[in-house]
Amino acid sequence: MRVDESLYLITDRHVCGGVAALLAQVTRALAGAPRGRVLVQLRDKDLDDDALVALGHELRACCTRAGARLVVNGRVEAARVIGADGVHLRDDDSMSVAAVRAALGAHAIVGASTHTPARAAEQARAGADVVTLGPVWPSASKPGVAAIGTAAITLAARAARVHALGGVDGVERARAAVRAGAVGVAVIRAVLAAADAARAAAELVAAVEDERGHA
Repeated sequence: MRVDESLYLITDRHVCGGVAALLAQVTRALAGAPRGRVLVQLRDKDLDDDALVALGHELRACCTRAGARLVVNGRVEAARVIGADGVHLRDDDSMSVAAVRAALGAHAIVGASTHTPARAAEQARAGADVVTLGPVWPSASKPGVAAIGTAAITLAARAARVHALGGVDGVERARAAVRAGAVGVAVIRAVLAAADAARAAAELVAAVEDERGHA
């Protein structure tokens, strides 16, 4: 399943101040960005299954209204119950891309997180539809983890369609990521912690697509 969304928005209710605030920010972001240009990942991995599914149903409704697609981090059965479009695997996940696709069907989106160009290439060969690579820059979500830099994007882009993840805090870094070879950017705080989530999402999409147009 081809993933062309320029912005990959990853949820974290702690950044927003709770579930209600998270849903409000996601709704604003989807309203601000062009229709179909944002892919949403339900991450909030500290929630138990019931709470995650409940949040997932709310996000599914938000995404459906906005024409956006939704994937769930790591939990295949939750994704099925929610009616999500797919699953995103952690780099250390025991489940393979092929196993997720077998469980959810050929049309499911299967994403994968990676931290090196070599691993990005492996996941692309395995059939991952969206590969996130990072942290490209120092990231508040990964304190103490060394940034891999934009050169890693350039290497990974030889074999995989990658979304740059980690420290993408605004349009300048979004542009830099795309110039290095990324097809999009993945963010949490750049949108969810923004005073104007609609504007933040719109500007990130515009920056990515402007740079892709110049590629």
